[in-house]
Amino acid sequence: MTAVRVELIVAGSCRSVGGLAVAGHGLRPVDFPALVAVIEHPQAGIILFDTGYTDRFARETHPFPQRFYRWLTPLSLEPAATAVAQLRARGVAAGDVEHVVVSHLHADHVAGLLDFPRARISLSDRETPPGWRSRSAWSCVRHAVLPGLLPDDLDARRSDGGPREGSHSSGRPGRSGRGARVETGLPGGLATGLDLLGDGSVLVLDLAGHTPGHRGLFLPATQGPALLLVGDACWSRAAYTDLTLPPAAVQRFMADVAAYRSVIADLAVVHRTRPDVAIVPSHCPESIAAARLALGA
Repeated sequence: MTAVRVELIVAGSCRSVGGLAVAGHGLRPVDFPALVAVIEHPQAGIILFDTGYTDRFARETHPFPQRFYRWLTPLSLEPAATAVAQLRARGVAAGDVEHVVVSHLHADHVAGLLDFPRARISLSDRETPPGWRSRSAWSCVRHAVLPGLLPDDLDARRSDGGPREGSHSSGRPGRSGRGARVETGLPGGLATGLDLLGDGSVLVLDLAGHTPGHRGLFLPATQGPALLLVGDACWSRAAYTDLTLPPAAVQRFMADVAAYRSVIADLAVVHRTRPDVAIVPSHCPESIAAARLALGA
């Protein structure tokens, strides 16, 4: 199996009430980091898991009613903290990004997507149901989706595996069209995933529940532990260590509450039975810090 090198960066954060993420944490405001995973494959190049915030979020939430989104999740972002700026500082140009795996369409995960115009995009069809671009502004706010953050050629660039025609990655391990579904070695609903590159190194998981097509990423071989990037499948380590979930009122806003809880139950099994796997929710500072230490990056 091909090993990948992973660096976890944070592209901005928003502030919200801690008790919305973990029941019993009260009204104290906390920061929720926007995680971006930078995955370097020795042949296929740079792959991102999500893209974090950019100042496009402020522009797209300036009008009413989109402004409600800004009020609920006020943004904190330095210009140098965007994913594209952090990559540039590491010598990686935007055009070097070959693929972006999108967990779901909420702004803190896709606000930087327009910065990577060459990248293929892995995104569940369930995130973009028929007519999604023509939703009313109120409907967009209710779904926490800002269409202006997404590229016009999104559908043309969607791919779940295989080399891009004419790309320098042509001829490397992979499949044309969608990746093959393979065994992951994880429990329950995590047991299979889409093999993005055809070599078992980057496996896309169905973690639906938070949104209809929410996805995660399993990286079985890194420079450190195996890495399970779970996006917003849960918001904190406490969810899978002791099943401390958001309040019931918050869970009702999930696309599928039963599926959401089922995914967290599977993550709890991973936590108990696979100490070699580092589980990383996108908004959990404790998990991000622990994974960074274990990865040495």
